[in-house]
Amino acid sequence: ERAPFFQDFPAFPQPNETTVNQKETLKRMAALAKAQSDAATPDLLAFLSSPGMDKVFEECCPLMVNLNDKERLEILHRLVEGSELVHNFPTVLKQHGIVDLTTDLAMHYPWFLNEWQSRIIIEAMNNNSSEPFSGRFRSPAFENVDPEVSIFGCQSFEVFNSPTWSEASDRLIYVANNMRQADTGNSLFFGNISAIFRTGKVRENVLIAPLDTGVWEGSCNHTSQGPDLPINCSAWTDHSVATLDDHNHLLLNNLYLWAQSQRFTAFEEASQLFSRSAVAKGGYADVPPLSASTLLHYYESNIVANPRFPTAVKFIIVSFT
Repeated sequence: ERAPFFQDFPAFPQPNETTVNQKETLKRMAALAKAQSDAATPDLLAFLSSPGMDKVFEECCPLMVNLNDKERLEILHRLVEGSELVHNFPTVLKQHGIVDLTTDLAMHYPWFLNEWQSRIIIEAMNNNSSEPFSGRFRSPAFENVDPEVSIFGCQSFEVFNSPTWSEASDRLIYVANNMRQADTGNSLFFGNISAIFRTGKVRENVLIAPLDTGVWEGSCNHTSQGPDLPINCSAWTDHSVATLDDHNHLLLNNLYLWAQSQRFTAFEEASQLFSRSAVAKGGYADVPPLSASTLLHYYESNIVANPRFPTAVKFIIVSFT
């Protein structure tokens, strides 16, 4: 039975699919990404053609063995650009204290709400509720830190942590790139519904970091209550992001960030990645198990837009466990 809390939905204007500020952010960050990707290409080609990667591909991926460095790079491009873009969200409010889209909100509003928009709507609903809403927001102790601004280049709010509807609509949707072919796309911690976006509809709106930026905040600059993991923070000091067109600078960042957490070499971390990818031998049925910790090793591929239902979402996966 639907909770009374969700019977009345406040009216908010539908924002443009890509707002003026989002377009400016995407243009500026795409130019930086191209320069950084081009600069990183020689090092990436050398890594992909190294004896260490020859051994990785011999063990996991016969398709890659006889390819030269540029051909291997082209396959990597296809893996990144062809992998599912997934956002997990809860069926009900306050799952693990996360403020996000829910099924009720998705059924009422005709676009995919970001977390800031969801928060504003939920707080408006609570104006008529006797129980105050307490969400998982950034601590006031870190008032000058907002990774959506400092990493992804979004416009800052005039009042920190208290955006207007227009300001909220300029932000992004957190998304995982499912290159490791996880069954649920991302961790069910974030919600038991996995929305898989239609890449062709959102491709030009994607900005990518080499890891989950919540992990970065919790582990490296300690500006959130995210998980504090033993990752190699020195592997990503420039906070560069990528696009689906220009991302050659991310793979080595990703591998070196995560290798330390498992006491791996970069080649061992690469083996874990490619052995679960679409080029692994034997097909999907034969890929090795994916641990809960390794599930976090994705590229965070966020969508800087207000994607429309139903055209921007390809399909939905629901976990009933």
